[in-house]
Amino acid sequence: MLYLNKRKVHLLKRGKLIILQRKILPGKARYSSMQSKIMQAKLFLLFGFLCLTGPVHSQNLTASWEETFNEGVLLLAEGSYQKALEQFEQVLVAFPSHALTHYYIGKTYTALGDYEKALAVYKEALRLDSSLVEAYPDMGICLYQMGRYQEALKIFTLAEQLRVPDQATVLFYSGLASYQIGNYVDCKRFMERCREVDPDFEFVCRYYEGLTDAYLGRYSSARRELTSLLTVHQQPVREAAADSLKILETGGKPFRFSFEFGLEYDDNVILQPEAEPLPSEVSNQGDWRLVTQASFLYRKEFRMSELTISSSLYHCFHSQLSSYDLTGSSSSLVISSNSNTFQPTLEYKYDYYSVGSEKYLDRHSISTSATIPSGYSFKSQFFLSIETTCFFQPSLVPADSRDSTAYLYGVKFSMPFSGDGFFSFGAAYKLNNAEGANWDYHSPQTWLQLTMPLGHSRNTLSLSGTFEHLDFDHVNSLFGSVRDDNRLTLKSSIVFRLNKNWNLSIGHTYIHNNSTLHAYEYERNISSIFASCMF
Repeated sequence: MLYLNKRKVHLLKRGKLIILQRKILPGKARYSSMQSKIMQAKLFLLFGFLCLTGPVHSQNLTASWEETFNEGVLLLAEGSYQKALEQFEQVLVAFPSHALTHYYIGKTYTALGDYEKALAVYKEALRLDSSLVEAYPDMGICLYQMGRYQEALKIFTLAEQLRVPDQATVLFYSGLASYQIGNYVDCKRFMERCREVDPDFEFVCRYYEGLTDAYLGRYSSARRELTSLLTVHQQPVREAAADSLKILETGGKPFRFSFEFGLEYDDNVILQPEAEPLPSEVSNQGDWRLVTQASFLYRKEFRMSELTISSSLYHCFHSQLSSYDLTGSSSSLVISSNSNTFQPTLEYKYDYYSVGSEKYLDRHSISTSATIPSGYSFKSQFFLSIETTCFFQPSLVPADSRDSTAYLYGVKFSMPFSGDGFFSFGAAYKLNNAEGANWDYHSPQTWLQLTMPLGHSRNTLSLSGTFEHLDFDHVNSLFGSVRDDNRLTLKSSIVFRLNKNWNLSIGHTYIHNNSTLHAYEYERNISSIFASCMF
């Protein structure tokens, strides 16, 4: 056993100090020099008492080597990391399979900021003694400091399942890792649980809960939480809360304006504002077009819900095919829940398009969805929408009228990874009931999307694919046979974040519609470059 007098044990136990990682919206984590010292020194004291009062794993040390080991532990607690490392290495010369010494060498490397070596040593300690479960939280912390947040979350999840000592630290770092990958709902849940387990984490957890509210758009809740921290006795928490509140004053306003403009080259210009085109609306010609879009958004948070109102104007100018110039407007009203466990949403949307001075179509839609966060990092969303579309130009043949009511329902799963990245996939089923029998169809569809950061920058790459099968219900009155379409849409884009307000994006879209009726077959390639700003 290890022999430490009661005073030293008491000091180690009292050494458990909350590690505050100052994360100020919207940047990544950064530390002051004082905070770095606090984190390095207290990280080991946090687990020191628990490990020192437990059994010695693997090989047993002789009395003389126990003194050397104990001296190394005390040097580590005092911040003399190199001297502590020397003591532990002396022990390993005599007892190379002593798992606890490997474990404390890992802690020493962590203090020195050499997380790669620390991680390797922790793994060796577990290889020598699999019951040394205290190593799992330390491994997770190393992975977190190395920016490997998803891997850290997996280790912390395992540590929680194994019920390792100091569950509060496991929950706290699980929240930090969730925060880094943009899973703010899970971050808040972990922080709330951490406070319940250990009140010593009260203020720092509330700080991160305030930040997650801000990222989720719950600005009034974020202000209340952060304002309440301005009077706490922990200076780092007070300063971090004050800095975040300053940013909220400028970045957390309920109004948002954005403007986007750019060039597109379309090798097969189609008059298709999210509707099935007639053969006459497919030009089979390529052209450049200038696209502009201006948007306005207003968000208001209430006690249990949130109201979002948005509106946008769209226009495209073709270089040669001016008869395909399209002007559109869109307005929506969304009511969503602030719940952390079940997030229902109700949305009404109205779209209107015109071609030149002629009205083209309008569309009303009502949709509802429910997002259910899981105990892991992925989310499930179930949705249902009903939309009615009216085309202002009358059809020459009654059976070819495209005025319709459509029903769409499905499910979507999303999983964050690697900072701002995420992977999502889903499936849906659409039933289109049109006035003209030629446009009655049902359509199963599925899609995949991958968004990932490029290196350590804030630039992102996005790839997506959608497949739709359109199974028409009746014989087409114009062609005398049943129509069946398969449509594949592939998209790729890179977004360069120039600064806080401006983005530059480059993208490409490929669409292939294969139909049993030759008149409805087409291929389309759209290349684009856009600049956008938000203020």
